[in-house]
Amino acid sequence: MAGFGLLLGLLLSGVLVQRQWPDLATAVLPWLNRWILWMAIPALTLVYLTRLKPSISLLAPISVAWLLFGLAFIWVRLLQPVLKLNRQTQGCLILLAGLGNTSFVGFPLIRHFYGESGLHTAVLIDQPGSFLVLGTFGLITAAAHAGEKITRQQLFKRVLGFPPFLAFLLAILCQLLDWQPTGQLAQALTLLGQTLSPLALFAVGLQLSFELDKTLFKPLIAGLGYKLFLAPMLIALIYIGGLGLSGEMVEVCILEAGMGPMITAAIVANSYQLQPKLASLMLGIGIPLSLLTVSGLHALLKAFG
Repeated sequence: MAGFGLLLGLLLSGVLVQRQWPDLATAVLPWLNRWILWMAIPALTLVYLTRLKPSISLLAPISVAWLLFGLAFIWVRLLQPVLKLNRQTQGCLILLAGLGNTSFVGFPLIRHFYGESGLHTAVLIDQPGSFLVLGTFGLITAAAHAGEKITRQQLFKRVLGFPPFLAFLLAILCQLLDWQPTGQLAQALTLLGQTLSPLALFAVGLQLSFELDKTLFKPLIAGLGYKLFLAPMLIALIYIGGLGLSGEMVEVCILEAGMGPMITAAIVANSYQLQPKLASLMLGIGIPLSLLTVSGLHALLKAFG
């Protein structure tokens, strides 16, 4: 419980700095994001993925984000005639409901619940999962709902320009060469990776917005209802009920499925003018709320697992 309180405190401290010293938050945030994306997450990726033994079971965590993004697309299409959603709102909901914060929030929570072993699975859910979905189908979805086109070259540059994904490719190469970091290199990478949890949650707090808009209430409920509740239920239904899987890896998959919306997905939605206010609301409400819903889900998994 003390560990969870620390995570929540880091998030709230970021919100406090944003409210009290907005100029400081604006100046610090880009540097925090660069450190997290260029150093902390790549370090974790190299440490954990080079230790994994290739197995067909790894397809389960890798598939989480792909499944949920596709199901979010169907969810939004089903709601469209009921809620009368325009194309911009549909695009925003598909991105924000379909993609979770599996690294900035997911990694700290999974480490809190399962220790270092849980991060092996979390990295797989995030790198070849959440980010790759965003960098491919996410960008295509954003461009389509904004009435634009995106070229293969643009997609290629976007994916290969993301440091954590480059670290993922390097980790795969290390696997093929049967090599993993040891000694001082392993210690240095582990130390860099340990900076992720506190800095990521503080950075998330610096970016949250809580400006309510009553006209967006229904799509907000629809998006967060899917992201925080329906998504983990669907993964549990598919993996446990359908495939008969069990164990820590499946539990991590279910919890990561219920993480709040992805910050980078909101940035993409904003850049394509896909309901920026709705994207900010989904982050501002969804991420803090997910700390509670994911914790409750973890308690349920342990009670009935």
